[in-house]
Amino acid sequence: MELRHLRYFVAVAEKLHFSRAAEQLNISTPTLSHQIQALETMLGAQLLSRKKKSAVSLTQTGKRFLEEARATLRQAENAELVGKRAARGDIGSIALGYILSASCIGLLPELIETFQKGNPGVSLQITRMETFPQMKAIVEGDLDVGFIRAPQRYPAELTGIKSEVVPFVFTTNCTVALNRPIGAPLSNATEAFRFLIRNFFHASLSPG
Repeated sequence: MELRHLRYFVAVAEKLHFSRAAEQLNISTPTLSHQIQALETMLGAQLLSRKKKSAVSLTQTGKRFLEEARATLRQAENAELVGKRAARGDIGSIALGYILSASCIGLLPELIETFQKGNPGVSLQITRMETFPQMKAIVEGDLDVGFIRAPQRYPAELTGIKSEVVPFVFTTNCTVALNRPIGAPLSNATEAFRFLIRNFFHASLSPG
């Protein structure tokens, strides 16, 4: 059974007429009739009572199936919408680590507030963690993004960007996300944060 079978059945059930439903679906009446018969065969149940010409009525089984078919189609449409929004980075979740000093000076709360206002469908899972544990967590996949002080050396697996305004580095283990090496400057912390989150999140949700 495919979604098209459900769409065809719902159209016939609403029109109670094969020809009118076929016109709405932009297919031929014989094709529509064949698809409904195939659906009934798959279900092992009669959904429609055929009357004169193209007119039909719903059986009791058909009435119950109509409710489920409509619910399934609504869910499929919602799943498609969610998938498209996730692909655009409009919804989802990011695990973010930070060092205490970033929060104490008020920088991180301000940046997070700005980000969440522009991305209400994206949830941030925020954890306070020191620099080296953050880098380890990113490499192991427990964190998506780290907000750290610049160490003397970085693990080879990490990529990142650095803000010129504050001595913090944003790192991520998603090499597709950033087209800049670690230390590549951005004009300010807000731009750096927006750049990292936007690009990391889009890349992490992209197919393949």
